Amino acid sequence: MNSSIPNQWHWREYFAEFLGAAFNIFIGLSAIVFNFGYGLPIEQLVPDSSIRRLITGLIFAGSGAIVAVSPIGKLSGSHINPSVSLAFWIHGKMHLRDFVGFVIGQFIGAIAVGAFRLFTLGERDVLTGKLYHAFNYPSIFKNVKLPHFQHHPHSNR
Repeated sequence: MNSSIPNQWHWREYFAEFLGAAFNIFIGLSAIVFNFGYGLPIEQLVPDSSIRRLITGLIFAGSGAIVAVSPIGKLSGSHINPSVSLAFWIHGKMHLRDFVGFVIGQFIGAIAVGAFRLFTLGERDVLTGKLYHAFNYPSIFKNVKLPHFQHHPHSNR
C-alpha cells in the first residue's frame, strides 16, 4: 500500500479489505455451521466437539492465510481485522485516513456477509434449529452474560 501521500484516499486497498474480511467471515461462519449446525451429519462423523472446534479454527485460519497470499491481500496488506489496522496506525505504519478506510471496509465486509447469511440461510439458531427473528434483541443477546449486573452471592441486596 502506498500510504506516503496522507491526503489521498486508497479506495482499491479499502475495497480489498472489504473483500478480505468478507471472505474470511464467510468461510468462518460456514465452518461453524458445517461443524455445529443442527441436524448435519458431521456430528456423527466427528463426535468429539473439541476436534470439530479445532477443524473450525483451522478452516478459519486457513481462510485468512488464503486472503494474505492472494492478490487482494497483497494489495492491502491483508489486515482483515480492525485490531490489526489499529496496531499499524498506533505504530505509525499507516495514516489516520487509511486506518479509517480500512476499518470501514472491514466492518462493511463483515456486515455484508452477516446480511447475506441471514437472507439466504434463514434465521435459525445453529445449535438448536429454532427460529429467531433477526432483530429480536433478546434472542441476539440470549447468551451474553453480564456478571456485573447479576446478583452477587455475598452482597447484601
